[in-house]
This record gives sequence, structure tokens and C-alpha cells, in this order.
Amino acid sequence: MILKRLPLIILFLLVIPMIPRAISKSKLVDDVREKDSRRNYVIFMKDTQVGTLTSEFDGKTRFQGARAFKYRQKLDLDYTPLGHSYKTLVENDFYVNDTGLYLGNDMILTINNQTQELHLINSPDSLTGYSIQGGFRDEIKLPMEQKYFAADNFMVDQYELLLAFKDINIGDTIYDSIFVPQTKRLDAVQFSIDGMDWVRYGRLYDSAYVCRFIRPYEQTIYLTRDRKIIKMIQEAQRTEIILLESVFDRVAPKPPALTLSDIIKRLPLYLAYFLVGIIVILPFIKKHIKKPEIYIIFVLGAALYPLLKITLFPLQQWYGENVIVPGVEAGGSLYYYGLLSSLMVAAFHESFKLIPIALLNALRRPGRRSILVYGIFCGVGFGIYEACSLTGAAWQTGALKISSAPIIERFVAIVFHAITGAALGYGLYRGWKYLSGTWAVLILTHAFMLYIFVFLQKGFIDHPMLILINAFISLILLLVLFLVNKKT
Repeated sequence: MILKRLPLIILFLLVIPMIPRAISKSKLVDDVREKDSRRNYVIFMKDTQVGTLTSEFDGKTRFQGARAFKYRQKLDLDYTPLGHSYKTLVENDFYVNDTGLYLGNDMILTINNQTQELHLINSPDSLTGYSIQGGFRDEIKLPMEQKYFAADNFMVDQYELLLAFKDINIGDTIYDSIFVPQTKRLDAVQFSIDGMDWVRYGRLYDSAYVCRFIRPYEQTIYLTRDRKIIKMIQEAQRTEIILLESVFDRVAPKPPALTLSDIIKRLPLYLAYFLVGIIVILPFIKKHIKKPEIYIIFVLGAALYPLLKITLFPLQQWYGENVIVPGVEAGGSLYYYGLLSSLMVAAFHESFKLIPIALLNALRRPGRRSILVYGIFCGVGFGIYEACSLTGAAWQTGALKISSAPIIERFVAIVFHAITGAALGYGLYRGWKYLSGTWAVLILTHAFMLYIFVFLQKGFIDHPMLILINAFISLILLLVLFLVNKKT
């Protein structure tokens, strides 16, 4: 019996839930932002646009002879639309160490055509530097016995660093202190993680942690799972700062060309996915190892995934921009649109996996045992390519570790694709009428596994629970396939 070694796969699925928390503090600054990344924010006060903030991350550099990371910020404020003759332009080079703590800055501040400069250095036991105002230079030397995070008002990326190096757990209250460069003083920080919410910013939506600040002043910051601030609200001042992004950046960003250097850097992750694939196919390969068909269909399964980039991905872009965003803006339910999106993705995936299995079935007319094996190899190839494509870049930048929840989720997905591939093969063996029912059931099952991601975004479940549910569904599907095949 082809599935008699079922316990090996069951054991693999049962250890999947042993994963770390979904969002823990970052270890290094370059885990938070990619080198040469740029973020643009728009600032509203009383529903009127009054300014913009541009943040560019230059990555590693030297500051006062020490290793540092550099941010370049440009804050442009114009209160004229509110009836106030007040304009401010801040151009700032901001330096932090490996863990985001403040090292110093070089700031040029222009207020109504009056220019000031502020140059600060945070040495091991003091804050030194100087300011220039009205042509006069004032030396600065203040005691500072330790390093702190630093944040000026409106500087979203500076608050992003503060939050990136904190464990984010719903219900927690966090206390700290921050240095405020413009005032050259320390302020207390107190904020709580009130929950998660589905947040609109511009014409986009994302799930975000709600970080409610009491100190240094009352504000609410919305932080995504990838530690990006998409919105900041200061209720008392009726001020909103919103990240500007394109819907195409959110739905299907165009990745840079993959180089040999990228592949080498991602090789440990790729090998981990192949190891999972080997564990899955190991019980079935002994009697088929000399058959070229298993290798051909493995390659075909993997080769089909890139075709989604010219079929499913453009459709998702169109659906997101023309259906989901207008629908939710008009008061429609995210649960409804999430269901349609899940069905779309599931239908494409299961249909694409069916193509090489059906092709091989038509050419070779394999027996029941062989077509099940062909389906498994096709699904493993598809799942491995999908996993490498979805997580390779994040692994390379350090945003994901081998124990990160998204990677564990891909391990489960490889197993799931192998099981559904086998089920499609079995459906083909039983005939096209039987196949149509199998195909429909697999689409609905796959769509449900994708759909529960909406509940993750809404904060009803966490990432470990999502993975546990998907592993359980895969296990049930495997048992059903085992029983049906046994009775045939």
C-alpha cells in the first residue's frame, strides 16, 4: 500500500506547532529596513494636508569613527492652508547603532526662512555637539550615562525603530525613555498594545497592532506584522501621518532580478525546503527511483508556479484595486471579499498542479500506485518553488529566520501540496467524473485554509494557531485519501 508509511508524515505534521511567537523584537537595524529603502508619508491636520515626511535608509556607515546606520529624513511642514503663516523644513542625518540606539545627528532646521543647525554626538557618558542660530554657535555638553532610542515629533521612522526593538504582545504595557534631539532632553515613554485592527491608510488596508501611547504625548500608532508604521494619529492635535504606498506594491511587488549571489545567500533556506520535500517523498521513492517520470513531473510542478506571475498575480492586482478597495470603502465586508480572493487563488493552484499530472496520465496511462506518486512529486515541486519564491528575499535580508512562523507555514504548505497532488492523481485514475468532484473539494479545502488568514489579520487567531489549523486540515485530508485509496 502506497500510504502504509503514513506515520512518518503524521509525525512531521504533529511537530509543526512547536514554533516561536509570531512577532518578537528585532536584533539588528538592518532587519527592520532594507538598505536604500525609501518611505514617504503625508501629514494631515484637521483633515487638511500640511506636510510630508521622506525617510531614506542608507544602511551601514561610520559616525565619529564607529560603526553606525544612517537615516536621511526630510520633514516639510506648511501650515498656510490652516491660516497660519508658519513653514518648517527639517533636513536630518540620523545615526543609530546596531540595535537602533541613538548615536547622533546632523540637522538643518528652517523656520520661516530662518535657518538653525543642530549637531549632536552621543558619546559613552555624555551628549556633546553644538547648535548654530542667528550666526551664533553654542557648544553643547550634557551628561548622558547610557544610550537611548531617540524620536522627534512627526519622525515616524524614529518611532518605528523604538517599536521594532520591543516584543509586541497584545495586552502588554511598555515603559521606556527616549531622547528628543530638538529639545535635548529625555522623555518618558508609556504605551499599551491594545489589539489588532484592519486599518485603512490612503487607498490601502492592512492588519496592524494598535499601539496606544500615553507618554511622551497621547497618540496612536498602527504597526504591521513586518514592523512598519502605516499610520500615526495624534488625537488632541487632530493630526494624522499616513504612509504612502501603491496598491501594486502591496499586492504583487515586482522583485529585483535574482542573481547567483542571491541564490547562494538563500541556499540554507532552499535546502531546508528540499529537506522537507525529501521527508515527504521518502516513503514512496524506493520503487520509483529509476523512473524518469518522477523527476520530470517534479520539475514540471515547480516550473508551473512562475506562470502564476503572468496569470493569477495580475488578476489579484486588478481584483484588489478595482473590487476589494472600492468595496470595503463602500462598507462591504472584508470577510466576503476575502472569501472570493481565497477561492480564486485555490482554483488557480489546484488547476495548475493538475496540468502535468493529467499530461503524464494521458501519455503513460500509469497504474493507481504510480499516478499517486506522480501527484506527490508534482505537489512537492510546486510547494518548494512557492516556498522559495515567497520567503527567499525576506530570509536574505534577515527579516525571517528558519524558525519564523512564515517559514514554518511554508513547511506545512509543501506537505499540503503533496497531499493534494496525490488526491488529483487518484481522481484522474478513477475517471474524469470522479476527478471533477475531487478537484472541487480540494479547491474548497485550499480556499478555507487561505480564508482563515483573514481571521489572523483581524487578530482573532495568531500565526501559530493558523499553522496548527492548516497542519490539522492537511492531516485530515491525508487520512481521507488513505481510507479512500485503501477501499479501492
